[in-house]
Amino acid sequence: MDLEELKKELIHEIQATDDGEILARVRDVLCGTEAASVREAPLAYGTAKELKPYTMEEIRSWLRDAEEERAAGIPGKPWRTLMKEAKEKFPWLEK
Repeated sequence: MDLEELKKELIHEIQATDDGEILARVRDVLCGTEAASVREAPLAYGTAKELKPYTMEEIRSWLRDAEEERAAGIPGKPWRTLMKEAKEKFPWLEK
């Protein structure tokens, strides 16, 4: 995607957004008043912090927890249900 196409796509997404907080953040990043690097970008919950990759131990822990829940008969949620809930909670995920 060239620069002009990227600008047009961004303009379209900005025009389609009805969340003032998101627009304010975009403005802040473009004006240089907010951390603009990917690793220091403002998070969805309003704080900027250093993003770090998950460790293998963290990932293994999640898998162990999920296996224990499954063995205990605790039902999971289908992917489609999770995505629907996420899009309702975070409408900017919808494209």
